[in-house]
Formats: sequence, structure tokens, C-alpha cells
Amino acid sequence: MQQARHFIDGQWCDDDRWADSLDPANGELVGRFADGGEVQARAAVEAAERAFENPQWSQNPRLRQQLMLDWAAALKSRQQELA
Repeated sequence: MQQARHFIDGQWCDDDRWADSLDPANGELVGRFADGGEVQARAAVEAAERAFENPQWSQNPRLRQQLMLDWAAALKSRQQELA
């Protein structure tokens, strides 16, 4: 069974609270995801604020391009699984 954790500020995290992810077509359990709350929300907002204050991302189109190409390659490698 797949489990999806939070990725906040470059770190995978969870607090051992999980929620079930159900297939809406048949109600079967397909996985679980970290059931975040206020702590995770605040951490994510703070990380986003720090990222916004750092102009490296917005001023480096090659970095953004490479990230998108890497993401596309990762999706392509799991094409059948994701379909």
C-alpha cells in the first residue's frame, strides 16, 4: 500500500496521523496519506515565505527548466503505474 507523506522545506515529514485514500469508483483502499494539521500548515507557510524571499528560483530560468524536465522524466518512468 502506498503512503504519501508531507514534503515541507525539503524534508519528508509526518506525525503518525494517517487518513485513508479511497478509489471513488469502487470505495477500495488505494493508499494512505499523512493527515496534517496546523503544525504542518504553519511549517509549509513559513517555508513558502522563505522561498519567496529567496529570488534564486525566480531569477534562474535554467534551474526551473531542469526541475521541470526532471519531474517530467520521473512521471514518464512511472507512466503505466500512474495511468
